[in-house]
Amino acid sequence: EKEVGIAGQAPSLTVTFSFGVCGHQCPEYGRAPALGQMLALRRAMRHPASVGYVARNDVWAAYETRFMNSMNTANPATDLPWLFLHKYDALFPKTPVFIGEYHSPRTVDQKRDLQQILAIARNESSMLMGIMFFEFQVRYDKGG
Repeated sequence: EKEVGIAGQAPSLTVTFSFGVCGHQCPEYGRAPALGQMLALRRAMRHPASVGYVARNDVWAAYETRFMNSMNTANPATDLPWLFLHKYDALFPKTPVFIGEYHSPRTVDQKRDLQQILAIARNESSMLMGIMFFEFQVRYDKGG
């Protein structure tokens, strides 16, 4: 951005994580879906040298002002508060999150599930900003 002289409001940045767990590879919350990876990235952004990166710009400032976490999940809305959001809101009180691929293929009542996840996103006490619904049509090359 500096090199090409971009001015004005800078765009938001994100990294989309799997809703999987990273186990022992994540020193914190390795058994919680997505949280271990998100914490590892935040730590690397705060201390780039810890992952062997020599920053030319203030990546921590960019993270604090422009970053949004995101993840993909096939879990239904009813799972997300207890599996992820309650912990996320406590760990990342200033960092919004969105679900980049949301679709719970095993949920019978898709309409109700979507209403539930959107209600969670509308709740101002949650950092969940919203979702992008994944696969509006039936996909025949992949199960689920």
